[in-house]
Amino acid sequence: MTDDKSPEAPAARRPRRESKAQLERELTLVKLELADAKADAALLQEQAEQERDRLLRLRADFENYRKRVLREKVEMAGQAKADLVARILPALDNLERAREAAERDGSPALAEGVNMVAEQLLAALAEEGVEPIEALGRPFDPYQHEAAGTMLTPDIPEGYVVREELKGYKLGERVVRPARVVTSRAPPEERDESSVPA
Repeated sequence: MTDDKSPEAPAARRPRRESKAQLERELTLVKLELADAKADAALLQEQAEQERDRLLRLRADFENYRKRVLREKVEMAGQAKADLVARILPALDNLERAREAAERDGSPALAEGVNMVAEQLLAALAEEGVEPIEALGRPFDPYQHEAAGTMLTPDIPEGYVVREELKGYKLGERVVRPARVVTSRAPPEERDESSVPA
């Protein structure tokens, strides 16, 4: 049974007929909106690339900064260690002088005691990387030796270290104190002969 009171079924929707001009206008609007969206997307893409480049540069700058700070920290620690060693070396020199004086005065026990202290100090310095500069019998090296004078030596080639007045030390490759040395000098007649072309 049908109920006559039921609301009427809605009328079937009829497709709206739009004019061709109106469709073209809408199509043009859609194309403009699409072009604007593409322009906005391109702008956002360019901004994203610029931001990415900025972040990459910032990361590289930070990495360079980190490496520089680490290098400076190592250099400062090395310099502080070298400064400390330079302040200790005069005491080591004095121990050596005291040992020589004790030996000269005939006090072997005192000389032995001073020598033990000096060796202990040298061992502690060696553990930190301090080593003496070898000078005797070697060619003069202005980076490791300080010239205190020359000595006539007919049997040693000119420019070799013949006497060490003050021991030099280095910390790794860094010279803490150059060795003060006397170098060989050829007698004048040998110099004249060697400077005359053959």
